[in-house]
Amino acid sequence: RVGGAGALSELSPDVSLPLRDLGTLMIVQSDNAATNEILDRIGFAKVNTLAAELGLRYTLLQRKMMDLSAAQAGRDNITSAGDMGLFLRLLYERQVLSPVISATIINTMQRQQIRDKLPALIPEDIVIAHKTGDLPGVEHDAGIIYIPKRPCILVVLTDNLSDNRAGACLIAKIAKSVYSHFCLAE
Repeated sequence: RVGGAGALSELSPDVSLPLRDLGTLMIVQSDNAATNEILDRIGFAKVNTLAAELGLRYTLLQRKMMDLSAAQAGRDNITSAGDMGLFLRLLYERQVLSPVISATIINTMQRQQIRDKLPALIPEDIVIAHKTGDLPGVEHDAGIIYIPKRPCILVVLTDNLSDNRAGACLIAKIAKSVYSHFCLAE
């Protein structure tokens, strides 16, 4: 069990949850312990193989969450905004693993509890399926904003922030600008 966001580390160490519940915690709470348990069960190779099969050319998982010694040794998890946008498009088109699995992932992403980035300045009745990420100096959010008649995919990845809160605010302002643009274009 590791620190950071999420509830799993607060539970008894002998608690064993099904993969679906771990996935829910990983997505809706950014639960690092849940993510690591999933990695223990399915392995890095399967994750990286799926990423390659989906055409995510700049995405590579090389360490567990909160493994700072691995990160300092140069084994970091990497991706790109383009890869995340492609992944979200494939989810939206129901092409990740199966239509049912894609829909399940999107449904779970719509229940994201961390709402200080993409959804922060968008009206609450607009559905957003998104996944956040953060570390000191890093704020990310990637999602599908279900603007009526015109859903859009938005990915904002930041790095080298001196103030994480400023990064979250920037993501929120970008999302509001994109939302406003597409609403005016209707």
